[in-house]
Amino acid sequence: MSNASTLYPRRYYPYLDGFRAVSILWVILHHVQVFFDLRFMSTPEWLPLMLAAKIGQRGVDMFFVISGFLITGLLISDLDGKVRVKRFYLRRIFKIIPSYLTIVMAGLLLAFLIRDQTFTHFGNFFVRGDSIRYHLQTIPQPVSPEIIGRYFCFLQNYHEHLITLAHTWSIAIEEHFYLAYPLIFAGIARVAGGFTARRRRLVLILIGLILLTIGYRYVCVTQFLSLNSESTFVRIDALMLGCLLRVAEPSAQRLPPRLARWLAPLCLLTGLLIYGWLCGLALRLASMETVTAGQVLWRYVAIYAAPALLILAGMLNFRPLVALMSQPALIAVGKHSYGTYLWHYLLIFPFALLQDRLPVIPLVGLYVAASLLAGYLSTILIERPFLDMRRKYCP
Repeated sequence: MSNASTLYPRRYYPYLDGFRAVSILWVILHHVQVFFDLRFMSTPEWLPLMLAAKIGQRGVDMFFVISGFLITGLLISDLDGKVRVKRFYLRRIFKIIPSYLTIVMAGLLLAFLIRDQTFTHFGNFFVRGDSIRYHLQTIPQPVSPEIIGRYFCFLQNYHEHLITLAHTWSIAIEEHFYLAYPLIFAGIARVAGGFTARRRRLVLILIGLILLTIGYRYVCVTQFLSLNSESTFVRIDALMLGCLLRVAEPSAQRLPPRLARWLAPLCLLTGLLIYGWLCGLALRLASMETVTAGQVLWRYVAIYAAPALLILAGMLNFRPLVALMSQPALIAVGKHSYGTYLWHYLLIFPFALLQDRLPVIPLVGLYVAASLLAGYLSTILIERPFLDMRRKYCP
């Protein structure tokens, strides 16, 4: 067995599926508070929940960190020899593309069907009162082949969205990552030296990319006074930190048990405190208070540092956290989180149209249940058959 295979054996992390479940449920909660009229929850006793919902986009950043962690686990053993770039690309295509193309086609159809509908963007505790209709009017109608082509080329995170596919910006970032990351491994593998030296170069490259991304955000905020929060160059460091966590896992597991027992809860507490700071910053933004450039820049570091610290607590085997995140119900939701993420946003629109006909609480319950069911069906009917084909043609 190679040095790489000894240090980085292929293994399953149940608690990561738990974190995936938390991520997708958090994103759904965010969209619920945006698209459904929950103004009856604008009283102080609901404030913690509404603040958590306000920063629910942070579930996407948790997804990014997890993706970097898992993809590095698939590639790092190849540093002992030749990196199988073609095989990696083919396996990602079988995994990602069928479900993605299905949602793109469904999103295009839905955009056509609801083109004359108006949806209120509530925000609830943070009432903004703007309308999705405005966003629909900013998109040329009818939709041009150029706009459609962006979704097939994964360039939608640099352009105006079709409202029904607005959530796919994060898929574009992940695809850019999948395209470039194995090439970094291939370049490192070409350099003479053993696995340890190559791993050290990988760590330096990952740290360099994280610092470069932070520097890019600094220039955008301080010099150009603008920042595309959905740009790959703005958000890629979240994935890189996940990669770094996976590379560092053997070192974390070799920590003295006593140190690990103290460090794990400290990581968990720090991660939760960072999320608390993000809630406070969201409240300031909602109150139209002035936010400094430094706070904006630190916010982008915090949104991926927090989930990374929670995952690190799991890596250090903090048993209460691992046990909680390994609950069967969470694992079941996490295993279908990709499909749920793709479909939950499209389902918002038909359910939002029913708000004048049904009580909001049962309607929200039906919407969440439908989103989870859609994720399950997407896994069973679309993703799983193509994964079976992958095992046959690209083992």
